[in-house]
Amino acid sequence: MKINSASPLETCVAAPPPAPPPPLPPGIAQVTASYSADFSAVDLTIGGNVDSAALSAFVQDFKLQVSKTWGIPLDKVVVKSVTVNGKIIAVSRRRSALEDSYELGEAARVLLEPLRGMGLTRLVQVGQEELATVESIAALQAQEAALLALLASPKALRSLGTHNARRSIAAGDSASLDFSVTQIIEVPLPPSPPPNPPNAPGPVAPGAAASNLVGAPSRQVLKVSVCQPTQRLSLAWVPEKFQGPRFVMVSFDSPPTVASVEGVAVYLLNIGRLSPVITSIQLMVIPSGQVKARSVTVFNSSTAAAPSLVCPGISRFAVSGRAASLAAGLTIRKFNTAVVQSVRIDFDGSAVPSVGGLPYVAAVGLVVA
Repeated sequence: MKINSASPLETCVAAPPPAPPPPLPPGIAQVTASYSADFSAVDLTIGGNVDSAALSAFVQDFKLQVSKTWGIPLDKVVVKSVTVNGKIIAVSRRRSALEDSYELGEAARVLLEPLRGMGLTRLVQVGQEELATVESIAALQAQEAALLALLASPKALRSLGTHNARRSIAAGDSASLDFSVTQIIEVPLPPSPPPNPPNAPGPVAPGAAASNLVGAPSRQVLKVSVCQPTQRLSLAWVPEKFQGPRFVMVSFDSPPTVASVEGVAVYLLNIGRLSPVITSIQLMVIPSGQVKARSVTVFNSSTAAAPSLVCPGISRFAVSGRAASLAAGLTIRKFNTAVVQSVRIDFDGSAVPSVGGLPYVAAVGLVVA
């Protein structure tokens, strides 16, 4: 037998594998949460047999609605199994265990209101969120690809015993979807270097006199009656006057739960010339049963008006549980039972001629009910 070797023009070279996505920047991570959704009064069978085209269209429409409603990429909504009239259609022939499931809070259910038009009757989260990796996301997407191929094959569906699926003539078909959603969340930034010791009068280094924020305002602070930059720097934390990031983070020895926190209190001795003075406030919270803290923004000057600043005195920034829980991707219950580890306050980074144009922060605390 003669075997012809390939000429250079006929040689096929395998394409290199796609490059892995770049690592996420500091302070950002991905988490995957699993859910189970139940539907009723849907049309997925013809003559007792599951209609492949109808089921495939139903799953794709479901993915699109979740993607649009939650504002996340379509490929991060992964359907893992489908059940039609009690018949499970899954690559692994297993559904998610519902022992550790719970109903979503009202705030999260509002987000999925469009699914009610598809016949949604129940939606629960299954288990706890898990940190997602490139490998875990790829595995989920491969599982879904195999499932979608199965749904697109009438012959394969019949081989799984989906024919003669019982349905109610009056109520239509019932269906359940096990799916996962992978979202990007904020996580604590790497720890900053410890603050420098207090400087002599003059330029102030970032973090200088941060120890002045510890504990309740001192008697000397409470005696200050005029909002002006002539107060001694030893009474407050004052950032650097040059342009650049300005923030301070304060932790608590006895951290409360979010449910008991009504707001963040900032004691100012001088407001300065920055506009806005405070650009954002974040709570670093640890959800119940987890060890990693996540950042939850409770105030952002670009989306909300700041309260009138009191100087000298305490300015209060309210904590809205519903808005913050949605931003963090947590249910109201999980957010309220989380522990507040620390508070981060960011200030405008514009340059000012002197430290007198900067805020003097004498104390930071939590307003607890």
